Amino acid sequence: GYMLSILLGTEVHAEEGEEEYKHYEVYFGRMPLFILIGVFQAVVASLGALHILKVYAVHPVMLVFYTVFVSIVFMVIIYTLTSLFGHGGIVMGIILLVIQVAASSANFPIEVNPRMFQVISPYLPFTYAINGMRQIMAGIVYSILFKDIAILSIYMVIFLVIGITCKSAGNKLIKPFVDKLK
Repeated sequence: GYMLSILLGTEVHAEEGEEEYKHYEVYFGRMPLFILIGVFQAVVASLGALHILKVYAVHPVMLVFYTVFVSIVFMVIIYTLTSLFGHGGIVMGIILLVIQVAASSANFPIEVNPRMFQVISPYLPFTYAINGMRQIMAGIVYSILFKDIAILSIYMVIFLVIGITCKSAGNKLIKPFVDKLK
């Protein structure tokens, strides 16, 4: 997602003679491409893990679908941050990524992590992505999986709403910095 943001950018510009696009049209302009590439990556990664690396999963089909869902959620988050804040959004996303890897109990049980990570863990989307993946890999407790899916969906909706409502203001905020960089 971050590499796409750097290589493709998130802005869509009107051609000469056309009227300018509305802020929500600019926001949604490249999002389908980002999501499509994210879905492709998720399918390749999950099928590669299952068939090439021979990773065991109790529910291999659900693993592929859940990986696609998680990819869409995180692509929306990455795309929104980058769309609103440009390169600053990429930096914010990378900082969020590093914090989430440490605080989501992906590497170590959350109980052995520093207290700060234990406190912020329930507020990070990666925590729920990891928990859901554990359910699918080792055996599903549906109430936990559905809770994880619901929370990830809430994060996605929040970022979509932020992107739609703040795109115009975000562009005005970062325009002076982008002009200086050019």
